[in-house]
Amino acid sequence: MDLTIKGRSHGILSFFFHSASLDLQNVITMGNSIIGVSILAMPWCFAKVGVLLGTILLILGGWLTRQSCTLLLDASIANRCFSYEYLSLMICGKWAKLAVEICTIGFLLGVCVAFLVTMADLLPPVISRLLNVPESGTLRALTLTVIAIFIALPLSLVYKISNLSNLSAFSIAFYILLALKVFLDALANPQGPNSWYRDSQSWAPQNFLAVFPIFATGLSCQTQVFVMYESLSEPSPHRMKGIIADAVFMCILLYWSVGFFGYLAFSGTGVKGDILLNLTDTALSDVVKILYAVTAAISFPLCIFPCQRSVETLINKSGGIVSNKMEEESLFQSTAITVILVVITLVTSLFIPDIETILNLSGSTMGAFICFVLPAVIVMRTAIIQAKGPMTISTLFSVVIVLAVGIGMMLACLYQVSFVAILQPWLWQFSDTQGDFLVEETADTMD
Repeated sequence: MDLTIKGRSHGILSFFFHSASLDLQNVITMGNSIIGVSILAMPWCFAKVGVLLGTILLILGGWLTRQSCTLLLDASIANRCFSYEYLSLMICGKWAKLAVEICTIGFLLGVCVAFLVTMADLLPPVISRLLNVPESGTLRALTLTVIAIFIALPLSLVYKISNLSNLSAFSIAFYILLALKVFLDALANPQGPNSWYRDSQSWAPQNFLAVFPIFATGLSCQTQVFVMYESLSEPSPHRMKGIIADAVFMCILLYWSVGFFGYLAFSGTGVKGDILLNLTDTALSDVVKILYAVTAAISFPLCIFPCQRSVETLINKSGGIVSNKMEEESLFQSTAITVILVVITLVTSLFIPDIETILNLSGSTMGAFICFVLPAVIVMRTAIIQAKGPMTISTLFSVVIVLAVGIGMMLACLYQVSFVAILQPWLWQFSDTQGDFLVEETADTMD
């Protein structure tokens, strides 16, 4: 079996820019499915690890996404199956299919929750100023409910992902506008254009674990690959690889622009996890926040579509049947699933404090597994099952790196949750208690 990652060698730019002729509509749609709330956390990530290390991690995240998607597509070609769920079932068994479904639902619902949390942070203050009403928890809940039910839900009921291409173009245009806005803010930084260099570090690896999951999964599109593939008018793996490569390249440019210039603009005053919260309360800032809310609502369905597919395959009992295209579920069932997913996302978003927590936790666990670990395992299992010769050196290298990154992210998350969040505070409390006991015992002895 020849699991070779095919590419072109037309210079360093072709490392990401796969095809000479751009499949513009599909690239924009795929790019919009990649860009999420992670772009708003980029300045915060740059502030944590520094500009140089942040740039390296961003490029590494793009490379990992492209290689992982290529591994998935090569395995789907070898097995003639273009569904992530059923490809996992065919190669690794029922446990893998179940894992794909659970991780897809959990990871992408986490992204959807992050979309709504961001809107909950941005819109109520704007609405409060415009309508002259007090800002309160009720206003926040009402705003989220209106957006989820009357904007996100109808868009999520669209039949094909390609039907959102025009709206996706609007989203990409907004992200370009956002990059331009933070660029102008950086130029107008009252502390001087070099304040970021004076006030911050360009290399801070001690914060690596806090931000790498955001860099690695912020460019991920593995869960959308086959949904997008089926929506193509003339689907082919080679064309899909080109779309992915061009979309990832475009997103890296946008992420870096917002991350670097946002860091440049607000490093002196403290970069927040959501860069839009750093914007001053001006009419232009309010327009930017409202446009982002519209953009987030447009991007919402691009995460709901794969979730809906995973729920449908989870419900489907004919797990042994593998087909190139999933059988269409009834309109009622699909609608009911979509409504339930949107409601779950809405309810969850009302109780989540910040987007960094969501992105880090979901990215380090379910995101790492579905985006990196499982694609590498599928390729290795395919090579073993088909037994048509060993993998090429380039494919083996990609498999090893992608698998190592995925496992490393999951272990890092386990460390963060078990030690940093639970054991370390307990040890501090224990040491404080012991210290107080020793002080009291010493005082009694002296008396």
